[in-house]
Amino acid sequence: MSRQYTRSRKKATKSPTFSSIATKALAAYGAYKVLSWAWREFGANPTDKDSEESHEESCFPTNCQSRKNRHRLTMSIARRRQHRLAYCQKEAINTMSSLLITLKNTIDSQTDFSKQIKDLKQLRSGRLGDFQTKRDLWDEIKTKAITRLVVTVYSHSLLTLLLTVQIHVLGGTLFRSQLKQQELGDDAAQSQAGPDQSLFAEHPQVQEEEERSSYHKILVQTYENFFRVAVGSLVNDIEKVVDSELSKWNVIDEHEEKVCSITLHDLEDGMNCIRQKIDHLQIGQYICEILSDGEISCDDHARLAVEESLDVLESPVFENVYREVINMTFDVVGMKGYAPLFNDGDQPLVSVITKMKNVCNIFYVSPDEPNEERWVDKPMNSYSNIFLYYFDRMNSVKELGDVSFG
Repeated sequence: MSRQYTRSRKKATKSPTFSSIATKALAAYGAYKVLSWAWREFGANPTDKDSEESHEESCFPTNCQSRKNRHRLTMSIARRRQHRLAYCQKEAINTMSSLLITLKNTIDSQTDFSKQIKDLKQLRSGRLGDFQTKRDLWDEIKTKAITRLVVTVYSHSLLTLLLTVQIHVLGGTLFRSQLKQQELGDDAAQSQAGPDQSLFAEHPQVQEEEERSSYHKILVQTYENFFRVAVGSLVNDIEKVVDSELSKWNVIDEHEEKVCSITLHDLEDGMNCIRQKIDHLQIGQYICEILSDGEISCDDHARLAVEESLDVLESPVFENVYREVINMTFDVVGMKGYAPLFNDGDQPLVSVITKMKNVCNIFYVSPDEPNEERWVDKPMNSYSNIFLYYFDRMNSVKELGDVSFG
């Protein structure tokens, strides 16, 4: 299957300060975590529970299996599948948690406005520019600060969804491979076939190492392309939208030379206008592009996993989940992030802009909410951020994982 993406936009090929070497190292670390988990949970040594179920299945007669026994066998495999689905969801959350600092560093470096802050300080000391320069600098800071928040929302959502899809695709592939091994082992034992009956049975370690290497390569390239290419593209495209939609937001009044104020309603309207414009950019396709032909190079061994991931990412199921996750993330950002800034009414726009950094930081800190009822297995403050807490409880996300698992 060949996919072509013809959208005419200039991709960012590298981060201005976040080196490709560091990106590769962090991408490789994320891939290592996923693969170590996958082979530990899905490898040749099943869990005790799986061993018991496998033993139960092997007790069923193969030549004259009754309908009741076949039903029990099917139910046993179904239980194991649900068990593995839960593991995949858990690992997607854990891996996303380990990549949060990488996400923060990448976005911060590409929305950096430290130079503008430095120029403002020089302006105050009388060593640089005039009043118009001050207004221009604050406009640049306004655009970059809002861009950083919006890019964080979309990047965090897309990366979490991408991890969910890829980990479930990988988990489903290995799960079916394990079932196939058991079937081949049972057939070989019953027929006492020679080693030529199954190359997989003859050289399991060789094939396992080839699979591990192929999946590792594709995961490394995926994460590297996400941080190096996709985030840069998001910053470029979203910054243009923010600059256009908020062009009428004057940080400093043009005539009276005083700081302008803003209401929570103004900020929410601005965010809604930005979101409406971004919807036309088909942001969800960014991760399809980094997996498409030409962006990811891999052998035939792992190409099937790429195609399965792309099939899910281009499906209506993913589109619906993507919309729900974006809506949830913006709702939480508003409720927990910038709405509290207006507890005392209207605020100077300068103050709101300078506090946007704190709003972005809620993506990188564990929520300090009190624990829920004692029966909750994983309370809110055990997650790396509040968004992962809500993400983990969305039924649509579980449906996406189920579809990806296959």
